Amino acid sequence: MGKKFLKYYVTGTYKGFRKIHSYSNKSNITTMVFSDGNRKIFGFGKFSEEALTKIFKQIDHFSRSKGMPEHKF
Repeated sequence: MGKKFLKYYVTGTYKGFRKIHSYSNKSNITTMVFSDGNRKIFGFGKFSEEALTKIFKQIDHFSRSKGMPEHKF
């Protein structure tokens, strides 16, 4: 398990974002929505880990583009 997953599973947040919604459709595609209170980020995948990976990449990209300080774990 990667550090990003460990950080999320231990704290329930990732770089200030937390899961606000998660659901699966009839095709068993998992969709997750994360938010920091201002911005919503969506990710989907066959498994929840695939959805989380996509969300973490978006959060990392967002934090780099905004020059946010890196949170230490």
